[in-house]
Amino acid sequence: MTDGGRPGRDKRLTVISWRSVVVWAIAAFATTALATAGLWLAANAAGTERAATQLEAIRTGLSVGVGAGGLFALWLATRRQRSTEVGLTQHERTIAATIDDADEKRITELYTKAAEQIGHDKAPVRLAGVYALERLAQDYPRHRQTIVNVLCAYLRMPIHAPDQDDTTPDLAAQEEREVRVTIQNILCAHLRPRVFAQTKPDAEHVKQPPNPTFWPGINLNLDGAHLFNLDLRTCEIGVANFSHAVFVGKATFRGATFTGEARFRDAVFRRTANFTGVRFADFAWFHRTRFREEARFGSATFDEAVGFKVAEFAGDAWFRDAEFRSGSLFQQAVFGGKAAFGSARFHDNAGFAKAVFRGAVELRDTVFHAGAWFRDVRFEQEVTAVRARFNQASFRRARFAGNAHFPHAVVHYQAEFSQASFARTARFSSVSFENTADFGAAVFAGPAVFAGAVFASRTEFGGAEFARTGMFRGARFHDAAAMPSGDVDLAGAVVE
Repeated sequence: MTDGGRPGRDKRLTVISWRSVVVWAIAAFATTALATAGLWLAANAAGTERAATQLEAIRTGLSVGVGAGGLFALWLATRRQRSTEVGLTQHERTIAATIDDADEKRITELYTKAAEQIGHDKAPVRLAGVYALERLAQDYPRHRQTIVNVLCAYLRMPIHAPDQDDTTPDLAAQEEREVRVTIQNILCAHLRPRVFAQTKPDAEHVKQPPNPTFWPGINLNLDGAHLFNLDLRTCEIGVANFSHAVFVGKATFRGATFTGEARFRDAVFRRTANFTGVRFADFAWFHRTRFREEARFGSATFDEAVGFKVAEFAGDAWFRDAEFRSGSLFQQAVFGGKAAFGSARFHDNAGFAKAVFRGAVELRDTVFHAGAWFRDVRFEQEVTAVRARFNQASFRRARFAGNAHFPHAVVHYQAEFSQASFARTARFSSVSFENTADFGAAVFAGPAVFAGAVFASRTEFGGAEFARTGMFRGARFHDAAAMPSGDVDLAGAVVE
């Protein structure tokens, strides 16, 4: 066996047969005889001092034979030494394998006993089994993921969950909840790379000393689990599956890192969901997720695609200073409260098609480096996009029921507001349209203010309706054909 318990190849020495010994002896004798004969003949040929020379030839030949025998003896000694070393190595490996087998047997016994305990009908026994599994995972790293899988499976088991977060129907339910909260706390404690301090702000945790009980590279499968006041602050998790999970009470992921894919499809957050400062290093899916109260994603970082398709935000949704480094999908999402995307940065396409914003929308200083797709979106309250920057913005057929404020915004490529409807004030003062701007068939039921706006390329206002005088004072157009017609005020407008 090689290190790690995997089969390997040992170099074994073969047993020397008597035939091999006889062959070696004959070879040595023949060598000696040939050497002596050769020297004898050479002495005869010399012709002088014949006797002494022949004696010296015999002596030299015998020395050759003795040397050959010595070499053979040295080779045998080397083989004996090597054989001893191989034997010791095999003995050590046998002992190590025996110890490993004993450890595995002991681990299996402890694991089996702990598994039986967590299935007991008495809560204290179940708790004892949980702590026993924790000790096993801490002492035997190679079994950690398996033990975590067992604990997650326990949390996935059906539970009678109360409708209200802080009430339980009976003692048995309270005890079961205590067991589950204990499992949650154990997982959280071992998923923090650094020592956690409740009183320190998130930014200070990176300065904390390493957590000696940290379990790196752990995956969590909590599909369909009921989780109570889950607190995964500053944790580091691999692949995380929270699909269909129900988060009873507050759910806190603040400052956590998901190194693998994070799935929250069809999950329900009954109270606040806090993802402030979370980093999603892989895909993050929140399709059809329901947030019954606040959803906080401020300063979160999404390295890969993130999806909130058909998600429901009953409370306020905070995405201020969030960074979307890949595509983001919010199609058909419903925002019941305020949707704050101020200073957020979208490095790839951002899709909001057919989304519904029932509360105010904040896009102040937001940057869209690629396409921002708000087609067929319904804005029921005020939209503020002051100093927002768009590469390509499409608000085609969007409905603005409240005020729409875009002062000092910049659209670098294409601005599309065709067939959009503005029920109240539409303020585009000092907006810079650096390429095409399409307001064809747009309807302005309230004041339309484009004072100081710059239309640097082709502009389309064909079929646009102004219920009140459109204010284009001081606006700049690339040619006269781009200027709007009808009831509009073009005082001070400039054609370049």
